[in-house]
Amino acid sequence: MTDAAESQAPPAGTGAAAPARPPCPECGYDLTGLTSSRCPECGWVIDARLLEVLARARPLAAGTRFRAIVAFASLVLTVLILLVTRRMIMVTRFSWNSLFDVMAFAAAVSAALGLTVLALLALRAHRAQDSDRAGARTRFQAWATASLLMGIAAAGGAWALPQAFPTATSQTSLLEFGLRAALFALPGLTLLAMASLLFESRRGRVQRAEALLAVENEREAGAPFVVQAFGRYAASQVTQAWHDAPRRSPPQVEALIAQTWERKCAEAMEKGVLLYNGELARLLRCQASPTSLHLDLGPGCYRDFVGTNLHHAAEVASYGDDCLGNPCGVSSNVITADGFLLLGRRNDRVAYHPGCLHPFGGALEADDRAAQRFDLFSAARRELCEELRLTPDEIRGLTCIGLVRDREMLQPEFLFDAVLTLSLSDVLARFDPLAQHQEHARLESCFDLPEEVIPFLSRSQPIAPIGEGGLLLHGRHEWGMDWYETTCLVLYGEIPPEYRSGT
Repeated sequence: MTDAAESQAPPAGTGAAAPARPPCPECGYDLTGLTSSRCPECGWVIDARLLEVLARARPLAAGTRFRAIVAFASLVLTVLILLVTRRMIMVTRFSWNSLFDVMAFAAAVSAALGLTVLALLALRAHRAQDSDRAGARTRFQAWATASLLMGIAAAGGAWALPQAFPTATSQTSLLEFGLRAALFALPGLTLLAMASLLFESRRGRVQRAEALLAVENEREAGAPFVVQAFGRYAASQVTQAWHDAPRRSPPQVEALIAQTWERKCAEAMEKGVLLYNGELARLLRCQASPTSLHLDLGPGCYRDFVGTNLHHAAEVASYGDDCLGNPCGVSSNVITADGFLLLGRRNDRVAYHPGCLHPFGGALEADDRAAQRFDLFSAARRELCEELRLTPDEIRGLTCIGLVRDREMLQPEFLFDAVLTLSLSDVLARFDPLAQHQEHARLESCFDLPEEVIPFLSRSQPIAPIGEGGLLLHGRHEWGMDWYETTCLVLYGEIPPEYRSGT
C-alpha cells in the first residue's frame, strides 16, 4: 500500500466510543477502536475509504426463492442422513464401544444438526444484507469441516484397526474403505457446500467493495457521463439483432433486486403512485462506426432496472456489466423552427432525476417492438408526441447522435436531435404541465448557438447527466471537435471518457 493509503487511517480516539468497523479484510481482526495505521495481526495498511465502502457493502445472501430451495434441500438431506445413521446402528455391526463407530455417528449427527440449523436460518425472513451473515458462513464452514474430518477419521479407523489387529475383526478392503470414507464424509461435505451456497464469503465481500470503490473513485471528478458511441445515424443506418438469453443474475443480485422492488412497490402504494413491471429492451452490446450503429438487444424489464441501474448500479456492476438491467433509453434534444434548443424540467412525480433539466424521452417499451425488433426512432417520436403534444409530421428531422451513459446509473441512453416545424412559442402554447402522464413541470430553452451552451448549463442547474451529454454531443456535431473539447475542459476539467464494460 502507498503512503497515501496510510494517511487515510483515522486519528486516535478522543475518549468517545469508537464506531464499529468491519474487520480487517485480510485476516478478520476487529479494527474497532484501533488508533494505529496498520492491522496489528497481519500488518495490512488500513484504508479508511475501503472500510467505509465495505461497511456499506454488507454481505449478501441468496434471494428468497433460492433460500427456500436451500432450506428444503437441507431438511431433505437431514432426514436422509438420520435415516442412514439409524440403519447403520440397527443393521450393521455398529458398536457403542467402538471409538470409530461413535465418531462416524457423531459426524453424521453433527452434519444433520448443522443442516437443520442452516434450513431454519434460510427460512427466516432475514434481510439479504444482514451484517451477521459473514460470521454465520464462517461458523458453518468450521462446523462442516469438523463433521467432515470426523467422518474421514471414522472411515480411516474402520480400515486401519482391522489391518493392525487381524484377529479382532474381519479385514476391510481398500475399496470398502473408499466407499465408507465417502459415505462418512458426505454429511460434512454437504453441509460445507450448502453453507457456501447460502452465504457470501468475506473475500467475495472485499472484492465487491474494491470494485465499488474503484467505480466511486472514477466518479469523484470529471464529466457526469461517458460516451459509448458517437455519430450521425439515420434510421436506415441502425441495425440490430435479438438474443433471448436472459440477464445474468447471481443469487446476491437477485436478492437485491427483489428487496428493492418490494420496497419501491410499498412506497408507491403508500403514495398512491402506479408502479408496474413492464417489458423493456436490454442493451447487450453496441458496435459503432461513422456510418453504422449495430445493437445486440435482449429481454429486460422495469423491475430489473429499478433494482440494478437505478438504485444499485455500482454494486451490481461489481459482479459484471452483464448483471445490470441496462434498458435502452431514448432522449431527444428539441430544436425549434426559430432556432432554440429546448429541454424539460422534470417534475416531482418521476422515478429519478426529479427537478432536473432533461431531454424528452423514455425507454424502449413493449409498444416499440415488432417481430423481435425495437425501433429506436419510433420510440423517440412516441415520447416527443406524448410529452410535447406533437403530431408525427411536426417532427421534420430525427437523427441519432450517439450513445452515452449516466456515470452514476450506467444506463445506456440513445440521444437524438429532433428538428420541429414549430416555433418555440408554438411548443410552449401546447405544453400542459398538468397532463396525466406529463413528466415535466416546465420547458427551458437557449439559442442554438455555441456561445450559449456554457451559460445555459450554468444557470439551469440541476441538470441530469443525460441532459448535459445531449447538449454537448449536439454541439460536437454542429460546431466541431474543438468546441466540444474546449467546453468539456471548461465544465469538467476533462474530456468525457469512453464507456467500457465494468467502468
